Amino acid sequence: MDIALVLSIVGLIITICFGIIPIIVYYNRGYLKFSKRFPFIISPKEGPVTITQTPIKKKRRRLFRILIPVFSLVCLIIAVLIIKLFLFQEVVASQRRPVAVILFKNETGDNSLDYLAEAIPNLLITNLEQSKYLSVMTWERMYDLLKVIGKENVKTIDEELAFEICQKDGIEAVVVGSFIKTGDMFAIDAKVLDVENKKLLHSYSTKGQGVASILKTQIDELSKQISRGVGLSERKVNESPQNIMEVTTSSMDAYNYFLQGRDAYEKQYVADAQKYFEKAVAIDSSFASAYMFLSVTYYALSNLKARDDAIEKARAYENKTTEKERLYIDAQSYYVKNDFSKSISILKQITKKFPKEKRAWLSVGINYYGLASFHNAIKYFNKTLELDPNFGPALNTIAYSYAAIGNIDKAIEYFKRYAAACPDEANPYDSMADLYFQIGKLDDAIVNYKKALIIKPDFVSDVKLAYAYALKEDYDQTLKFINNRISTYQTLASRTKGYWWRAFYYYWLFGNSAHALKDLKQYSSIMQRFGGGGSEDLFVYIYASLGQYEQARQCAENFYYYLLKESPNFTSSGLVVYNFQKMTIDLKEGQIDSVKLRLKTIQPHLPEVLSLKELSFYYYDISYAEALLAQDSLDKVIIVYQNLKMPSNLWEDLGHYNLPIFQDVLARAYIKRGEIDKAITEYERLITFDPNQKGRFLILPLYHYRLAKLYEQKGLTAKALEQYNKFLVIDKYAEAKMPELIDAKTRVLNLTPK
Repeated sequence: MDIALVLSIVGLIITICFGIIPIIVYYNRGYLKFSKRFPFIISPKEGPVTITQTPIKKKRRRLFRILIPVFSLVCLIIAVLIIKLFLFQEVVASQRRPVAVILFKNETGDNSLDYLAEAIPNLLITNLEQSKYLSVMTWERMYDLLKVIGKENVKTIDEELAFEICQKDGIEAVVVGSFIKTGDMFAIDAKVLDVENKKLLHSYSTKGQGVASILKTQIDELSKQISRGVGLSERKVNESPQNIMEVTTSSMDAYNYFLQGRDAYEKQYVADAQKYFEKAVAIDSSFASAYMFLSVTYYALSNLKARDDAIEKARAYENKTTEKERLYIDAQSYYVKNDFSKSISILKQITKKFPKEKRAWLSVGINYYGLASFHNAIKYFNKTLELDPNFGPALNTIAYSYAAIGNIDKAIEYFKRYAAACPDEANPYDSMADLYFQIGKLDDAIVNYKKALIIKPDFVSDVKLAYAYALKEDYDQTLKFINNRISTYQTLASRTKGYWWRAFYYYWLFGNSAHALKDLKQYSSIMQRFGGGGSEDLFVYIYASLGQYEQARQCAENFYYYLLKESPNFTSSGLVVYNFQKMTIDLKEGQIDSVKLRLKTIQPHLPEVLSLKELSFYYYDISYAEALLAQDSLDKVIIVYQNLKMPSNLWEDLGHYNLPIFQDVLARAYIKRGEIDKAITEYERLITFDPNQKGRFLILPLYHYRLAKLYEQKGLTAKALEQYNKFLVIDKYAEAKMPELIDAKTRVLNLTPK
């Protein structure tokens, strides 16, 4: 604590004591009492002083009556002034001097050192923002302002442009510089300029042996000189812990890879980002911020074991980061565990301490999106866009949020802004394709998914493109893009996801459980190395279709415990999924009482489901209808379907969206009632893509077979043949012994005119 502050506090206490103690003493002796107009004081008795009182006593009493309230008032004024002085000092201390560090010019003649033009300012910013007396414009904020003034594509920033940027953000002092190299000697020149009058405040030079000296000595020396140059006292300069290697890395190469990885991740080129971050931590095994981003990247690639290892290492070395980075690491450690509420709480600390830190505002919004709190998410995305109107990730996520609440016009508006802001990136096209997919424009969706893949051939668009083709029943194209992922993608995790999707299609579309099981085991064996267990849910349905019920039940148990481990805050969601899986097995075995019991177990938890809420209610009704159908309660089945609400599609989880398979309960109920025409109408609905429907369930090929049999039963031969042939399209993918396939081939032969 400052010595002046200590002395002031002591003086305040003494002053109050000398002012209050005499009053207390005289009050206790009965010489005075407080009037209703305190702090004014009167004698114990109202009225004139009695004759027995001596003149000396009368004078003394009058003196007390005058001096004591005056002295009290003086003490009070002094106390108020001292307190105001303290408050003023605190305000002054809390006002940070706004400073910017702008691009440093490469004057070495060596293009391989161009990365230092970005690295040096970033390192200086990281070092300077540790000072409680400085408010430092971040590197990203500088580019945000360049976008605002329409100069985001400039290659170099001269002093005039630097002044223009700073004036936009209320910056008082700006640092510009350059670096040169002579032999092994590496030198940095820096100038501190006053933004208002454009005058030079100070200039400095530092030298060191090689590029490594930048981290070892030069950044620290420059940071101290810059702090002095903007007017900080020596005491304030020395208060700041300005040792850059202690809060970043000891390697310029590692820092360079870190910057490249961060840029790739922002574009959602996660495979590229993974490579850069892995190179960074390979060079510096204690680089905490690189580990944090690496954890996020592994999460995007479904490498859960590596994700957890990376975030644990980030936390282990977080003492080697700035306060802001520590908060980011802590928030991320909760985010990857789906503890969004805790992550939000930590991120809000960043927004409070660093109100212009747009990534923090964005991250709060993303966490609210994870909680399906879309209106809150939109609020924080808007705050992000106030700081940077063209920030791609914010434009992207706010568009998805508007789409999630059904405001398609707003979603289109923001997706178009995203595409305009980032025209050379794959993700804007992928996002626009998602929206076209949601509103039922499949051809437009396919065009945009393909555009994304042209820009970035190993982008995630291939999975959604394959699904769009499956929805159009073009299975050759579906498998083409899935097989391409397996054979060509950069990372093992990315390729491995292709095995899951191929297993899903062979099981769901083609009824080829043997092929599906083979691919799923391949996927599972690799994912176990990554610490994942997400394939167990598909195993449940495949084993149940093969009649291997015990194995199916064991997989349901495994998947449930996996969900509890991965998402401990989603207990209700896990319980609902677990019981749905068990009901699928129970229905296969005809255990209707067990199904009814599970429905009762699920019902009170449905409102508590944090994700997939619509889908959970939908499958509850479907499962209930299946149980009613098994008991021949056909009228009740129809009532359930009359109140059935179709869930929205889920871009993030299109495969699980279609599990379990059969949704033709109503058609089968009509068949049991002998109402063939109504059953035909229902099957015709199920095989027809309706762009106006919320749902985007795939069309099960088996429905063509069942509809064909009904047409045949009604004597509609041409229509029956058409549907049989549509079903037989899966012949090259389905199991040869599939009963429906064998029967369809026979019926086509019998119905075809000779």
